[in-house]
Amino acid sequence: MFRSLLLLLLLSPFSGSLLHAQEKTAYPTPPPNEEGKVYNKVDQVPEFPGGQDKLYQFLGEHIQYPRKSHKHNIEGTVYLHFVVNTTGAIQDIKVVKGVDGGDDLAEECIRVIKLMPKWKPGYISGEAVLAGYDLPVKFKLTEPAAKKK
Repeated sequence: MFRSLLLLLLLSPFSGSLLHAQEKTAYPTPPPNEEGKVYNKVDQVPEFPGGQDKLYQFLGEHIQYPRKSHKHNIEGTVYLHFVVNTTGAIQDIKVVKGVDGGDDLAEECIRVIKLMPKWKPGYISGEAVLAGYDLPVKFKLTEPAAKKK
C-alpha cells in the first residue's frame, strides 16, 4: 500500500429604559445565525488529540495512496475544510480544492477524516463553539508508477 502525507452587548448609561423594555420581551429561540454559527476565528483553535504532530502521524498511518492516482502519477494537495463541534466531533467535511484528475485523492482524505477521534473543540471567551478548521493534505509519490510500453 502506498502512503502519503502529508454579545457582546454594549450598554450605555442611557440604556436603562431599554433594559426594562427588554426584560418584558421573551425570545423563545436564539437570534438567527447565533446557534449553529461556525466560527473561523476563535480564541483557542480546535486541536487533534496530542497536537499537530499526532495529527500528521494519524494521517500518515491511515491515508493510502489511491491506486488510480498512483497508476496515473497524480500528485498534489487536497485542501479540506471541516467543522469541529462543541463536543469535538468532526462534521461538514468539504473539499475546498482538489487535484485535477485526482478525485480519489479527495475521497481518501474524507474517508480518513471520518476515522479521526474527537478533537478538543475551539473556544471563544471560554465557551466551546463550532469552529472551522482548514487542512491541506499533500500527496507525493515516492516512486512513480512504471510506465507501460
